[in-house]
Amino acid sequence: MKKTLVLALIIGGIIPLKSEERASEVFFSISKSVNENQSYLSINNNEFFGVDENTKNVSEKLNKSPSVILRENAQNFGLSLVSIRGFSSNQTSVVYDGIKLPKDITSTYDLSMLPALDIEDIYFLKGGWSSVFGANSEGGVIALKSVDLKKEKILDLFSEFGSYNTKRYVFKAGASKDGISLLLSRENYKSDGFQENSYANKNNLLVRFSVDKGENKFSFNSFLVDLDRGLPSGTPVDIKSFNGEREKQANSLTDWQSDRNFFISLKDEFKMGKFSNEVSYSKNNLLRDAYQWFSLTTIKTYSDNLLARTSFKGYNLGVEYEETKLRSNDYGDHEMENLCYFANKNLSVNEKLNTYIYLRYDDSKEYDNFLSPKLISDYKLSDKLSISYSISRSFRAPNFADIYGAPVYWYDPNPDIKPEKSVSNEVSISYSGDINAVVTGYYYDINDKITIISDPLTWHSKSVNLSKGYNSGVEASLSYLYNNFYINLGANFMDIEGKKLGEGSYKKLAYSPDYKLSFSAGYKSGSFEFGLNNIKVSEQYSGINKTGKLIPSYTVTDFSTSRNFGNLKIFVKINNVFNERYATTADNWNGYYPADPRSLFVGASLRF
Repeated sequence: MKKTLVLALIIGGIIPLKSEERASEVFFSISKSVNENQSYLSINNNEFFGVDENTKNVSEKLNKSPSVILRENAQNFGLSLVSIRGFSSNQTSVVYDGIKLPKDITSTYDLSMLPALDIEDIYFLKGGWSSVFGANSEGGVIALKSVDLKKEKILDLFSEFGSYNTKRYVFKAGASKDGISLLLSRENYKSDGFQENSYANKNNLLVRFSVDKGENKFSFNSFLVDLDRGLPSGTPVDIKSFNGEREKQANSLTDWQSDRNFFISLKDEFKMGKFSNEVSYSKNNLLRDAYQWFSLTTIKTYSDNLLARTSFKGYNLGVEYEETKLRSNDYGDHEMENLCYFANKNLSVNEKLNTYIYLRYDDSKEYDNFLSPKLISDYKLSDKLSISYSISRSFRAPNFADIYGAPVYWYDPNPDIKPEKSVSNEVSISYSGDINAVVTGYYYDINDKITIISDPLTWHSKSVNLSKGYNSGVEASLSYLYNNFYINLGANFMDIEGKKLGEGSYKKLAYSPDYKLSFSAGYKSGSFEFGLNNIKVSEQYSGINKTGKLIPSYTVTDFSTSRNFGNLKIFVKINNVFNERYATTADNWNGYYPADPRSLFVGASLRF
């Protein structure tokens, strides 16, 4: 756990969408049906991903985006963190059915903990979104929408078998009648993993219940995730010597981690005249036991969220309360509270010009209060060509480790630390026709950047507001659909730099590649489909100013195909088709964290 926390601290046709009153309420409604023949769709400067039964982890879908740099200490449900446009995981929010999921002690959310079997769609919102989602939304938002029960009765069985003795079983059962629906889902996953001591055992249980009576809808949603995994903690083998066998050697054969995530939400949506209202409550408990360095660490995080909002005549007003409690034998017992007020408005100036205004004020007891405005304007130059501009102010809040430290690990507290602040500017040009294309330029100016400093004499570390920086880049995507064939191309060229206050020149930050390229192509008919996905990431370093471990560039290709025989569906997946030897992350303590070589998975699903 100590090594994991150190790693997390360090790396810490286009379909138009229409904003809902509060963007966190399923965030967007699609103005026309999504053509699922495409593996993912670019929506202005945002993206949409469809999720099916073959998806075992949310991160494998997000990794298709050129905006995302994925870092995993093991692909077998190891720590899975995303960087968006150079912003690390602690600057990115994860939202589930309109409710922001609380993070751990370092403000990161391990995507391996999410239950993918219940997720229908992933909306990937890029840019600063603190105006809607509050703290830690500088880089973007990963918005997850769970599946709705559309049929009167369903019974689904799914099984998957693959490399490294992998076995996965999924069971779903549901019924819906007269506006009342119930859905139960159960998943069991076991795998030995590629490396020594990289096993993973994951169990998910999900319950969804709703009563929809037209102007009033009540919904209950809950999931329980139980994940046990070994921690190989990298390999002593240098990446130049990787051959598919040598890098199996682990730095640790005894370390392990056990995580429990319990989530429950209650939501009541009702109308009173011209007012549409909602009241919701959610609870999220993250319980972690980790054995590393011959000692056991326990970290328990308990979070509660209460939201009330009302909307009328295009206005949306609301209040949100968040409370998080930390209970740990090593990191102490602490609490954080935050009360926020928000408002937003969609101004349709005319048929060509739309403007969206978002405003949120966060009142925290642990750090400075923060006002987050956002303005988006979209102008149609023609039926096919449009241009949009957005400006926003966002922030990353100090986390438990930043404020209270961890003295047992020589990590000193800093009660005076301030939120990290950023102002983002984005310009997008989009074309929709036989070929759909989007080009976006972005620039983030960051102040009071939260940085970890270490004293080499005392070995003590501390979080401070020492530096400022900027994230800039150009993204481009192109998609083409012909009958049942599709092709997508994407690219993100970025410059991520920072400096200490008083320094004259900026330096390239750690884990900051210069570019990422993506390509996907495939075919999908009623009973047969196949898809090919490819990404290329340039080289990067684990230290600032190109110091530390060099992580070489890598190119990875995945292939999948499936065939339906009535209610039976057979599929085959090959990950890392060309057997690339690579790592997505590294550090000076543990060396490289090897990714899996070529892997084969086969499975079947049956619907009654």
